[in-house]
Amino acid sequence: ARLVPAVRRALREVEERARRRAAEREIARLTRRLKMQSGINSAVIRIHDRDELLREACRVAHEVGGYDHAAVFLVTPDGRRAQPWYVLGIVPPQGRTIPEVAIGDGMEPDTSLTGRALRTGEIALCADLTRTEPPVLNRKEMLQVGLRSMVALPLIAGGVRVGALALGSREAHMVGDEELRLLQDIAANMAFALRYLQQEGAAQYLTSFDPLTGLAKRALFCQRLDQRLLKRAALESAPTVVAFDVMHLSKVNDSFGRHAGDLLLQSVAKRLKYHMADDERVGYLGGGTF
Repeated sequence: ARLVPAVRRALREVEERARRRAAEREIARLTRRLKMQSGINSAVIRIHDRDELLREACRVAHEVGGYDHAAVFLVTPDGRRAQPWYVLGIVPPQGRTIPEVAIGDGMEPDTSLTGRALRTGEIALCADLTRTEPPVLNRKEMLQVGLRSMVALPLIAGGVRVGALALGSREAHMVGDEELRLLQDIAANMAFALRYLQQEGAAQYLTSFDPLTGLAKRALFCQRLDQRLLKRAALESAPTVVAFDVMHLSKVNDSFGRHAGDLLLQSVAKRLKYHMADDERVGYLGGGTF
């Protein structure tokens, strides 16, 4: 009579211990990823050299974030391909190299995870490399060296494709929703930093551009407007300046979280840049005001 309740109690205790261990592993994993985010964000502010920044991002992802493989791809000048530039952690089998990847135009199927990320501008994830989808270049070789999942972060700022950060793990299904949001923030910060380092310099980037939308802040926008007015021909009509706010942005943040509000602002910025001749005509003044 006592045996069945005792067995049931023992099974419940085993299940509870398993849940606790799983929760502890998840917390430890997210803690590593948060430290990785902090380390890369610190590098974005501290490092003013592109190559050094990319190497440091790979190092932090591998040593701090716990990813078993980290690789940076840089987009070629023609914008059609991305070449491997720096690799850390697990590398291809001896005698093999990481090939460059093609960036499609959407007319043909993607041939790689990195190519898909750069084409769509969104993070591309393969939770299990043993499956045939999504497309992953050198899938067999990656499985051969022990990788089980991959994620590719596009580094795109202001519509300019700079490169991609590819991360791999020996563990399948490595990226959950919380980690995905962290990776999105990391990709956005790295992309804006890289674009600015290519153009002007890190100090002005931090003070002149909004890292969320990639648009000029108030001071830079007013400076650009002033230059446009000074260069305007005598008979040319005066330019029109339109300022508007995203209504109820605080309610969006309160109801759905800050991440949803950030996505809304990024969507507005993307549409504005699409309809303008160039993104120098658009500015973000903060607080939901464009």
